[in-house]
Amino acid sequence: MQISKNNLEVDLRGKLADIMKHKVAELEQQKTTKCCRDFAGALKNASGIGLIAEIKRASPSLGEINMSDKVEERARAYEFAGADAISVITDSSFFNGDISFLRRIRAAVGLPLLRKDFIFDEYQIYESKFYGADAVLLIASILRVEQLRKLLELARTLGMSSLVEIHTIDDAKKAVSVGAEMVGINSRDLRSFEINSGAFSALAPFLPKDKILIAESGIENGSQSARLRDAGANCILVGTTLMRSDNLAEKIHELKLL
Repeated sequence: MQISKNNLEVDLRGKLADIMKHKVAELEQQKTTKCCRDFAGALKNASGIGLIAEIKRASPSLGEINMSDKVEERARAYEFAGADAISVITDSSFFNGDISFLRRIRAAVGLPLLRKDFIFDEYQIYESKFYGADAVLLIASILRVEQLRKLLELARTLGMSSLVEIHTIDDAKKAVSVGAEMVGINSRDLRSFEINSGAFSALAPFLPKDKILIAESGIENGSQSARLRDAGANCILVGTTLMRSDNLAEKIHELKLL
């Protein structure tokens, strides 16, 4: 039996249509069945000040911080000690992270996970969802307003939260203009890596009261947590201090002001 070229083309188009229909249905199923854990909700409902405990094995400014612990073991220790959420640095070039850490940690704990990386492309949002992140970090200073808005909307469509990180007043204006629910004020200068302890109190007044405000970087003790809380912080994100701590329960209790 001879198949004509026209019949073959029709048959191929039909198969392609079936494949596309299947893929659309598959994506819709993923949206509903692979539900994200409520990252923002975990911070809103936290006892004391909310705490995002970070898996941070190394950094450009400090070098190696803690390379000995398995990431899933550290995450379990964070959860057991009372953290409200976990930040996972996935950048491999400068922080010795890996995207696979998300999947390993998600299987080990019940806390919501933030993917912390230099995200600037839609693909990275889909990738974050695929590997198990419940939220993504979006750095305002490296994104144009329209880029930031597009990435935030895509994350929202996939059921994910976004933490918009700011360093300047212009960044704060960007975060407000795109409707960010969670805003992180990072006290570390991205160029010099130095800590500005007054950054949070300087930038917080430029943000609406209904935002979840997160203080990032350089937090080592309860006294700093208290000052940040009094300046308007709802939550703190802590990495190095916790990665180096030998008594996580005591340190987390102190940092959360419990």
